[in-house]
Amino acid sequence: MTPNRLKGKTETPSNSAIAGAGSASSILDESPLVGNYFEDDAPTPEEIASMTWQSIAGGANGFVYFRYHQLRERESKSGAKWWKDIWPGVCAAARDVKRFEQVILGESGQSVSDAPTDLAVRSWKGDGADWFLFVNATTNRLSCDVSLADASGAWKTELGLAASVKPVARGLSLDLQPLAVTLAVRR
Repeated sequence: MTPNRLKGKTETPSNSAIAGAGSASSILDESPLVGNYFEDDAPTPEEIASMTWQSIAGGANGFVYFRYHQLRERESKSGAKWWKDIWPGVCAAARDVKRFEQVILGESGQSVSDAPTDLAVRSWKGDGADWFLFVNATTNRLSCDVSLADASGAWKTELGLAASVKPVARGLSLDLQPLAVTLAVRR
C-alpha cells in the first residue's frame, strides 16, 4: 500500500486525529497527523476536502483551517503565500460541510462493518433518511464491499460520484477514486 501523502502513514487520519483534538479538528496547520508536511507544498483542493471529511468521519463537529500567527510564521520562513492559493479549496470544502450540516450534527446511524482501514466511514439518521459518508484515505483507487444491517431501498449520492456506491446483497459496493469523498443517502 502506498502511504497517503496527507500523513505519511497507513492509518486512517480519523482514527487518531480526533482523539488528539476532541470534537473539533484543526486542519492544515495543527492536524496531529499532517504535521509539517505542507511546509513547502500547498495541499490540493482534493486533499483539503479529504482531510475535512476524514475528520468528520472521525467525529469532528467543528474545524479550524488556519491560525493567523502560524500562517505569518510559515510565510516568513518560505516567502510563499501558498495559503492564498489554497483558499478556494478551503472555501469549497467549507461550503460542502455547510450544505450538509444538519446531517452531520444529527443522530448517529447504523454501523458499517467490514470496512478496510483506508476507508473513513460515518453514518447518520435524519430527515427520514439514512446517510453514509465514505472517504478514501489513500492516494490509490479503493474498491471494496462494506456490510450494513439493512441496505435495501433507493440509494442516491449527494456528494461525490454516483457510480461509486452500489447496493449489493449484504451492504454496499464501493469504487472510490484516490482521496474521494462520497455521501450517500437512502430514503
